Amino acid sequence: MFERENLIELYDYFKGYNERENKGVFFCRLTCYDHNVEKFLLSYFSDARKFNGYIREKIKNPDRRQLSFFEENVGNAFEMELSFFNNSIKKWLPRLNTVQIKNISEALFFVLKNLADEGKNVNIIKNTYIKFMCWFYYKFEQILSFLGNNNPPKILYEGKMSDYEAKMMIILSKSGCDIVVVDKSQNGTTTNPNDLKYAQLVQVSNGKTFEESYSVFDIAMKKSTNEKQNDFGGRKGITLTSRNSQALRTDLGNAQEAKAQQRRMNIQIAGERKDCHEKASSAKNELNYIISTNTWIFGELWQESLKSHDKRGDEKNYVYNMFVRIRGVDEKDEYLKELLKWKIKLESISRTTLLIEKKIPMPEFSEVNAVARTQYSTVAQMLSSISSNIKFPKCKDIEDFVKKAFVDVMSETNGSLNILINKAVCVLCWINRYIPQLFTQWNIHEYPVLIFYGGCSSDNEALFFKIMSKTPVDVFVICPDLNVKCCLEDKFLFDKTYENSIPLESFPKDIENISFKTAAYNAERDLDTIIYKDTGIYRNRQFKRAVPVKIHTTYEEVGILWGQDANYRPDFEVFDDKVMLPVICSKVSGVPDGGQWKYWNSVADFLDGNFILFRNAPIVSRDPESRIKADVSKFIDKNVLQIEKIKLHPSYKYSFIREDMQDYMFDKLNQLINSGLIKGTFSNGAEYLIISTALSLEMNVLRIIQKFDFTKKVPKILMVNTKESQYSLEDSIYVAYMAALGFDILLFSPTGYQCVERFYSKPFFVEHQIGEYVYDMKIPALEEIAEKKDGFINKLFGRR
Repeated sequence: MFERENLIELYDYFKGYNERENKGVFFCRLTCYDHNVEKFLLSYFSDARKFNGYIREKIKNPDRRQLSFFEENVGNAFEMELSFFNNSIKKWLPRLNTVQIKNISEALFFVLKNLADEGKNVNIIKNTYIKFMCWFYYKFEQILSFLGNNNPPKILYEGKMSDYEAKMMIILSKSGCDIVVVDKSQNGTTTNPNDLKYAQLVQVSNGKTFEESYSVFDIAMKKSTNEKQNDFGGRKGITLTSRNSQALRTDLGNAQEAKAQQRRMNIQIAGERKDCHEKASSAKNELNYIISTNTWIFGELWQESLKSHDKRGDEKNYVYNMFVRIRGVDEKDEYLKELLKWKIKLESISRTTLLIEKKIPMPEFSEVNAVARTQYSTVAQMLSSISSNIKFPKCKDIEDFVKKAFVDVMSETNGSLNILINKAVCVLCWINRYIPQLFTQWNIHEYPVLIFYGGCSSDNEALFFKIMSKTPVDVFVICPDLNVKCCLEDKFLFDKTYENSIPLESFPKDIENISFKTAAYNAERDLDTIIYKDTGIYRNRQFKRAVPVKIHTTYEEVGILWGQDANYRPDFEVFDDKVMLPVICSKVSGVPDGGQWKYWNSVADFLDGNFILFRNAPIVSRDPESRIKADVSKFIDKNVLQIEKIKLHPSYKYSFIREDMQDYMFDKLNQLINSGLIKGTFSNGAEYLIISTALSLEMNVLRIIQKFDFTKKVPKILMVNTKESQYSLEDSIYVAYMAALGFDILLFSPTGYQCVERFYSKPFFVEHQIGEYVYDMKIPALEEIAEKKDGFINKLFGRR
């Protein structure tokens, strides 16, 4: 682990590790600034952006898809051991080397151990571990890959830091990152004052306090815009011919690169979209035009693409095109609507759009045959000859543009001559197929838009889009699914990645199939965010998912917590679209002193709210086999539940339940099957009995599930067993499934006998021994006892 060094002056940040006295890192907090501090921040901002280390907004919590992806790849286990963290990070971040993994593991262990020392329980620590692991992968992987170099990766955090963000900064610092925090809060950066001691407070004499509106990013953008205008202002009159093209290309490229070092920025989108990356190119062709890709972009990508040539730049002989890849989505609910609206807007301003979905169709036999080729001895000879297949008689200018782009890109492609010939033929087929569709009419400054909806799955697809980016075409590669791989790499590519993800389906085509929201509706949702986010107040059924977590308590605490709403119970926590739901799962054995009457009165106290009471065994009735039970073997394949098959089965009886609750029920059923809790799962066919039992719940239970709100009253299963009668495997499955859904489970066993738990492979109940075992007790009418106890006096004083 790295230790923090004491900073003498701000510009020490730019020293390499080897130049630092103690070979440590710097972690400082600025609360005030003057001219010199601002000048330092601009330089540091430029360095931080190279590592993708500028953080202006809050780091988003992992969403459901990210958590599921983590669980699939790393698993759901957790141990408070350094070796466990080391192995988990090795699985999760395989591109890191051994030293990097070691440093990150030690830093993560250090922070989580501090949480344990503060008295946090294992569930909170585990959830924190998962959150940090997701942040490593989705937010900081690029930074982590630079750890260990002489030039330490830089992070600039600007704003009011949360407790978890502060802990993440500690981990990154101790892993080897330099960190500067521009603290805009008036009373400390985090909600936990202990975290502030890890950052050195830099005092600035007579400095101004950072206002809410202060932004290093905005200041840098203004500076960059001025430099950009000066840069382009001296280029008028540049004309290229085929003879001097290469020489001018080199001279202009070198001159541009020198200024680009000061100017080029990973442009962050205004407003909510602030973390894109600008990749600028300026290349010339044999025509009197300069391809200036992405250099003019300073705003939100979708809006920038709608700009006409004169709004993009002032130079008439410049082609201000776009080469953009957008992965993930900003707002899941709005994405498809906004995507379709964007395409409609393009078409409404007479921009030709060509949409290719998921994969470019391979060339047909006739297309391949149409490519003339012969024997070649060198790559240069092959490219010079085969490029003559690019013919666009409708417009010779376009033909020249595409030929040059084709030769330039293919010249930089690695591979043997035979491999390059095959690639060239494939790409040529696509060029001759799509160029006529893009350029139905020729105007150098009316850029058609090529939209690829998916991820490049082959080198040939990537080559095609790189070639098109060097022509007067706006190229958009759009993939909302972060799990879809894309092999497209190019130094001029403007790459934007959002944290949210939705499945890659078809590009939205029909306006009728997309729901639009009114201004009043959106205002109401904004109000929801203000009222219902991080306030402890929740809308009815605001959350669609829950992670039930058993509470380990004393018997007395069971009585206290039993009637409490979920959000008032200890360890209740919100994670984006789901909650951690604390539930009771207890077995009460024996009868305390005081006699049976007092015992049954105490049992009746728990008949409260939405409860289901079971007296002795059995719980699940042995009805004749239903058709859905007969077909249960078809509902699981390779340990994966076939949900769609179940829903389409004619005997499926849960279709009236709200859709999100059905999904939740299947999710928990799948978890129960794969947990191995029920003995015989995947060895004696118990998985089939689990499915049939879960799909045969009675109507009263389904009604309780339908109205289950994860933030309010928790539904309950109350079991009383006073006899030697045996519970069945189905009974055990039923109880385990109800617990998985988030029901409180309470079993009273005066005898202390084993009940449903004998079919479980691991401990299930938190057991409370409250007295001596008593046999042959008769269960009275508990509901009547509860009703009598709920008389006028009790209601008056709010007893239950």
